[in-house]
Amino acid sequence: MIEKGSDFSKLKLRYYAENYRGVHAMSNIKSGDTVLFVPLPLIITLEMAFKSPIGKLMYEKGLRQRLISPKHSFLGTYLMQERRKD
Repeated sequence: MIEKGSDFSKLKLRYYAENYRGVHAMSNIKSGDTVLFVPLPLIITLEMAFKSPIGKLMYEKGLRQRLISPKHSFLGTYLMQERRKD
């Protein structure tokens, strides 16, 4: 992310336990400071998930109306699909 222009230098990820973590400021944050910057091409959107091959199939099968949390399901499935790519 850093190589592609993201900036999160004012933040620190802290692990407390295996499934417990938090994000902390490295120093005091002033009004107007940018705390986190992610370039648009690196942001994953729900629209991307809908347009992906698995998203299209899920949409065609009517899962958007039948899932308890369709947005999370589409995004989660998209992330699993993307993880398999080089």
